[in-house]
Amino acid sequence: MSSSQERRVRVWVDGCFDLFHYGHMNALRQASQLGDILVVGVHSDAEIARHKGPPVLNEQERYRAVRACKWADEVVEDAPYVCQLETLLKHNIDFAVHGDDLATDENGNDAYQEVKDAGKFKIVPRTKGVSTTEIVGRMIIHSREHLLDRKAPLDINQIKQMAAGPQPSPLRQPSASPSGSAAMPPLGLDASSASTLSPPAQEPTVVSPYTAGVAQFLPSTRRIVQFSEGARHPGPESKIVYIDGGFDLFNVGHIAALEKAREFGDFLIVGVHDDATVNSIKGGNFPIMNLHERVLSLLGCRYVDEVIIGAPWEISDRMISDMNIHAVVAGTCRSTRATASSGEARDRQVDPYKH
Repeated sequence: MSSSQERRVRVWVDGCFDLFHYGHMNALRQASQLGDILVVGVHSDAEIARHKGPPVLNEQERYRAVRACKWADEVVEDAPYVCQLETLLKHNIDFAVHGDDLATDENGNDAYQEVKDAGKFKIVPRTKGVSTTEIVGRMIIHSREHLLDRKAPLDINQIKQMAAGPQPSPLRQPSASPSGSAAMPPLGLDASSASTLSPPAQEPTVVSPYTAGVAQFLPSTRRIVQFSEGARHPGPESKIVYIDGGFDLFNVGHIAALEKAREFGDFLIVGVHDDATVNSIKGGNFPIMNLHERVLSLLGCRYVDEVIIGAPWEISDRMISDMNIHAVVAGTCRSTRATASSGEARDRQVDPYKH
């Protein structure tokens, strides 16, 4: 039998994929490298509720999110929570893959024991620093230590602290705003303001199971390169489309917008605003996912060809010309950004698409 006629290796990965994030994407990326075709099983709401508790996103949203991942070749809906040989046989699978964290069923048993015993199981390293539980924690706990302050680049001591793993996490005691909600000043809006990522030293220190883990994520060029593998390059006749935004908590709404934007051309460039820009518009502890995390989520989307990291808020004529952009696409919900810095009158607004 010639090499072209050899049977292609089919790999199985299953999961809840709730709040589908770059950690999930990295698992699929790693699994896809172990074979030729990656088949992804996604558990239903009922299966997840039975074994773990109800998911944040419903099954249709999770199915849609996984289908948009560029490493998923096939998606199986309503996959059983406990991985069985019967499932692998049904979908002509050679072996199953899971992260190095133990997955258990409702009775505390290994959800992959049957395929392990049959020798049809492989392990890939779990992506440290991110999980659905941690992301939910970021939303619940009003902290901004996951954000990247563009006015205060990381120094070597900060990098060493991050590499050391979870540390006691100082949490700001939020002051009440006139509306009754916790008030936070905008992040890094002017060079003269002190970094807003760290609370005053006199405030109490507590350990959070959510925010303490944020420090485990170290953005690296290696990870970005891994997520960029297989990226296309625009040709001389390519019709380049540009869309920008914060793309926080990457979701099916973003996916639908990107898919639609791609229809206006054949090469899609996505601009991602930095944390300070998003925070100046949204306030509070937004964005929930920092710039590098949001970039990775976009790089894992099959509709995206290239990502501009820290894209400018205003799209200039020079930018359109230099990047040979044929069409700029914007959603129906458009934001304007105040040009005045924190503490000043903020009645001047900038339309990013005025050019």
